Amino acid sequence: MKYYLKKTARAFIYILLTLALSIGTMASKGSNDNVVVPFLMALLNVAILTLSLGVIFYKEGQKAYRILTENDLNRKRIIETGKNYPLKEAEEYKPYKGVLIGLCVCIPLVFLLLVHLVVSLATNGQVRVLGIIASVVYMVLYSPFAVFFSANVYWYKFFYLLYAIPYFCLAIGLPYYLGGRKKRLQREEINKTHKEIYGDKNK
Repeated sequence: MKYYLKKTARAFIYILLTLALSIGTMASKGSNDNVVVPFLMALLNVAILTLSLGVIFYKEGQKAYRILTENDLNRKRIIETGKNYPLKEAEEYKPYKGVLIGLCVCIPLVFLLLVHLVVSLATNGQVRVLGIIASVVYMVLYSPFAVFFSANVYWYKFFYLLYAIPYFCLAIGLPYYLGGRKKRLQREEINKTHKEIYGDKNK
């Protein structure tokens, strides 16, 4: 759990860094009915976040696969020698870990929107503070829709943010998987070359 909290916090750093850009995007709209430029700016902000998460978690996937390789070597040594060797099992690569990190990033959003739903139904949509909080925290993903909204946003429009769930699963999960896959293919190629030179006995 500590591993997922750490990686979730790292993702939130980039989400919050793009918050300033998103606020600037919303401010550029003002009272102007022309939403083309703000919309394009909002898409650019999403692209910046996607690229940032992609670079970070691609490297994270590579690092995690290196840890997996080291753990496998240490497990082999434990079997052969009976001695204890350190294992970083929480940090080793698993193909699904990137998706789980993406889901963890969305936990605050889901919580806020669930409470927002309950409060909105109880108040006939008059109290929208939790929806507003969710839209501010995840402003980078909310702004492409918000540029088309009027000042008085209906309570149900905050649920457009639910697309953040597949977004983060993909934006984090795919680079993480590809980073690990690259290291796996490199290792397989090294093992293949080793086998061709030395044969099975010295693998």
